[in-house]
Amino acid sequence: MYFKIYYFIIVFLIFIYSLHSVSYEEAYAMEKEDPLFSIPLYEELVRTSQKSDIRKTASSRLFFFMRNIANTFPLF
Repeated sequence: MYFKIYYFIIVFLIFIYSLHSVSYEEAYAMEKEDPLFSIPLYEELVRTSQKSDIRKTASSRLFFFMRNIANTFPLF
């Protein structure tokens, strides 16, 4: 009885987590449309991704964006 309840809760939580997870493909597609809106998606990928190669790629994309933003908008 308790096993079924725990099993249902675990499956439900995994399902909810998969609905809100961001993929690299979504962030890359958003980058093509508007690069500034893809920055939060890449930041979430760096925080939540399980795979180290995706985290490395997302952090290099973030570094690229931050460097370009700093060159575009000089600080006074």
